[in-house]
Amino acid sequence: KRMSVVVQRGSEAFVLVKGADNVMFDRAERRDPVLMEHLQEFASEGLRTLLIGRRKLDGAELAAWQMRYDEAQRSTDDR
Repeated sequence: KRMSVVVQRGSEAFVLVKGADNVMFDRAERRDPVLMEHLQEFASEGLRTLLIGRRKLDGAELAAWQMRYDEAQRSTDDR
């Protein structure tokens, strides 16, 4: 229901996430009432929606993610 990617731009790193509105709103820091109205309107018309979110990662978060990623790349279990 969601997909993430880590992006580095210069010295900054971000996690970008896309996913279904119900999944993304559960993880949102804040909820925009106008956005909620638009999503309700789209849903009433039978349209599916995706939301995109982002968060800046600090150095420790990026290092921890990189370690888990490298380990997953080396793993041959459950492939």
